[in-house]
Amino acid sequence: MSLVFAHEVGWDLHPLLEIWVEARAEHLLVTVSGEVTAEVAGQLRDVLDPYTGLHGQRIVVDASRLTTMDGTGLSVLDAARRRSRSHQGDVEVLDPSQDLQRCLTARGFSVRTHGPELRAGH
Repeated sequence: MSLVFAHEVGWDLHPLLEIWVEARAEHLLVTVSGEVTAEVAGQLRDVLDPYTGLHGQRIVVDASRLTTMDGTGLSVLDAARRRSRSHQGDVEVLDPSQDLQRCLTARGFSVRTHGPELRAGH
Protein backbone atom coordinates (compact mmCIF):
# COMPACT_ATOMS: atom_id res chain seq x y z
CA MET A 1 0.00 0.00 0.00
CA SER A 2 1.39 3.40 -0.90
CA LEU A 3 0.20 6.70 0.46
CA VAL A 4 1.00 9.92 -1.33
CA PHE A 5 0.25 13.24 0.30
CA ALA A 6 -0.47 15.72 -2.47
CA HIS A 7 1.92 18.41 -1.25
CA GLU A 8 4.82 15.95 -1.20
CA VAL A 9 4.63 15.34 -4.94
CA GLY A 10 4.65 18.99 -5.91
CA TRP A 11 1.00 19.86 -6.34
CA ASP A 12 0.53 23.46 -5.29
CA LEU A 13 -2.93 23.13 -3.76
CA HIS A 14 -5.22 25.82 -2.47
CA PRO A 15 -4.96 26.04 1.34
CA LEU A 16 -8.58 24.90 1.71
CA LEU A 17 -8.10 21.77 -0.42
CA GLU A 18 -6.22 18.59 0.44
CA ILE A 19 -6.05 15.49 -1.74
CA TRP A 20 -4.50 12.13 -0.88
CA VAL A 21 -4.05 9.27 -3.33
CA GLU A 22 -3.67 5.72 -2.09
CA ALA A 23 -3.30 2.60 -4.25
CA ARG A 24 -5.34 -0.33 -2.99
CA ALA A 25 -5.50 -3.90 -4.24
CA GLU A 26 -8.75 -3.40 -6.16
CA HIS A 27 -9.08 0.36 -6.53
CA LEU A 28 -7.41 3.71 -6.20
CA LEU A 29 -8.66 5.73 -3.23
CA VAL A 30 -8.65 9.49 -3.73
CA THR A 31 -9.57 11.33 -0.54
CA VAL A 32 -10.61 14.94 -0.99
CA SER A 33 -10.87 17.28 1.98
CA GLY A 34 -12.09 20.87 2.03
CA GLU A 35 -13.61 22.87 -0.81
CA VAL A 36 -13.74 22.07 -4.52
CA THR A 37 -14.88 25.26 -6.23
CA ALA A 38 -14.23 26.83 -9.63
CA GLU A 39 -11.07 28.36 -8.18
CA VAL A 40 -9.47 24.99 -7.40
CA ALA A 41 -11.36 22.38 -9.45
CA GLY A 42 -8.47 22.22 -11.90
CA GLN A 43 -6.27 20.90 -9.13
CA LEU A 44 -8.63 17.97 -8.60
CA ARG A 45 -8.63 17.36 -12.36
CA ASP A 46 -4.81 17.40 -12.40
CA VAL A 47 -4.72 14.75 -9.67
CA LEU A 48 -7.35 12.49 -11.30
CA ASP A 49 -6.22 12.74 -14.94
CA PRO A 50 -3.18 10.42 -14.82
CA TYR A 51 -5.28 7.64 -13.31
CA THR A 52 -8.39 7.95 -15.50
CA GLY A 53 -6.36 6.96 -18.55
CA LEU A 54 -5.23 3.64 -17.06
CA HIS A 55 -6.99 0.58 -18.45
CA GLY A 56 -9.52 -0.87 -16.03
CA GLN A 57 -8.69 1.52 -13.18
CA ARG A 58 -11.44 1.78 -10.57
CA ILE A 59 -11.24 5.12 -8.77
CA VAL A 60 -13.09 5.71 -5.50
CA VAL A 61 -13.34 9.36 -4.50
CA ASP A 62 -13.84 9.63 -0.73
CA ALA A 63 -16.00 12.73 -0.34
CA SER A 64 -16.65 12.34 3.38
CA ARG A 65 -14.34 15.28 4.19
CA LEU A 66 -15.63 17.62 1.49
CA THR A 67 -17.27 20.77 2.78
CA THR A 68 -18.18 22.24 -0.63
CA MET A 69 -18.29 21.12 -4.25
CA ASP A 70 -19.71 23.43 -6.87
CA GLY A 71 -20.76 22.76 -10.47
CA THR A 72 -17.20 23.06 -11.71
CA GLY A 73 -16.10 20.33 -9.32
CA LEU A 74 -18.99 18.15 -10.47
CA SER A 75 -17.92 18.71 -14.07
CA VAL A 76 -14.40 17.54 -13.18
CA LEU A 77 -15.84 14.32 -11.74
CA ASP A 78 -18.05 13.88 -14.82
CA ALA A 79 -15.06 14.23 -17.15
CA ALA A 80 -12.97 11.85 -15.03
CA ARG A 81 -15.74 9.25 -15.10
CA ARG A 82 -16.18 9.54 -18.88
CA ARG A 83 -12.45 9.19 -19.51
CA SER A 84 -12.11 6.30 -17.07
CA ARG A 85 -15.05 4.45 -18.64
CA SER A 86 -13.52 4.90 -22.08
CA HIS A 87 -10.61 2.82 -20.70
CA GLN A 88 -12.92 0.20 -19.07
CA GLY A 89 -12.54 1.78 -15.64
CA ASP A 90 -14.94 3.75 -13.47
CA VAL A 91 -15.19 6.53 -10.90
CA GLU A 92 -17.49 6.25 -7.92
CA VAL A 93 -18.00 8.55 -4.96
CA LEU A 94 -17.96 7.44 -1.35
CA ASP A 95 -19.85 9.11 1.51
CA PRO A 96 -20.83 12.46 -0.03
CA SER A 97 -23.03 14.91 1.85
CA GLN A 98 -26.78 14.57 1.18
CA ASP A 99 -26.77 17.61 -1.12
CA LEU A 100 -23.79 16.35 -3.09
CA GLN A 101 -25.30 12.86 -3.25
CA ARG A 102 -28.45 14.28 -4.86
CA CYS A 103 -26.37 16.10 -7.48
CA LEU A 104 -24.23 13.04 -8.19
CA THR A 105 -27.11 10.59 -8.52
CA ALA A 106 -28.88 13.02 -10.86
CA ARG A 107 -25.75 12.80 -13.05
CA GLY A 108 -25.79 9.01 -12.93
CA PHE A 109 -22.88 8.47 -10.54
CA SER A 110 -22.47 5.37 -8.45
CA VAL A 111 -22.57 6.66 -4.88
CA ARG A 112 -21.73 4.52 -1.89
CA THR A 113 -22.33 5.37 1.70
CA HIS A 114 -20.69 3.81 4.73
CA GLY A 115 -17.98 1.99 2.80
CA PRO A 116 -15.29 1.32 5.43
CA GLU A 117 -14.02 -1.64 3.38
CA LEU A 118 -13.07 0.82 0.62
CA ARG A 119 -11.00 2.91 3.05
CA ALA A 120 -9.40 0.13 5.11
CA GLY A 121 -5.87 -0.83 4.16
CA HIS A 122 -5.39 -4.37 2.93
